[in-house]
Amino acid sequence: MMVQGKGGRPVIRENGLRSLAVSFRYIDTVLSAIEEVLEETASRPRAFLHYIPDIPAPEREELAERVCAFRERLRHEMGSLGISPHAGAVPASRVVRADLTTIEITLEELKRKDWADLGLSRDAAEDLCSAFSVMQEMVAEMAGIGASHPPGGQAKAEGDKQERGHRSGE
Repeated sequence: MMVQGKGGRPVIRENGLRSLAVSFRYIDTVLSAIEEVLEETASRPRAFLHYIPDIPAPEREELAERVCAFRERLRHEMGSLGISPHAGAVPASRVVRADLTTIEITLEELKRKDWADLGLSRDAAEDLCSAFSVMQEMVAEMAGIGASHPPGGQAKAEGDKQERGHRSGE
């Protein structure tokens, strides 16, 4: 049952708002994936090519503009429904630490393989493992950046404050 709220707008039950927030977050994630494809095919070099750049620049630009416009409409709808952009957000620092840990584990697993058994000479296998060690040191250096800050830090506090404001109608 819908109840009328301020200004005659329908009030959606909390479960309905959560459902919308999850769906809107998913849509935003898909939009970000589209933007990543457009950016990568335009300029961002990677070690491995993920996409064949077959979208001409004018079409890429038009798609990027339309994605922006769509996202603005999504934000508008979220605002009119009282859905916080911080709903379900996790601290960026936590994601970066988890991803760096995944890279560290992958490199450790690569160092433990018997590369000579897979066709490399013993010297080449040792050189490869040394390269993995250097990469592990680079990952450790990246992990050390911002390590003294608590996960989420000031941004999390601001998001929590805004979230509380949305709930209390401030």
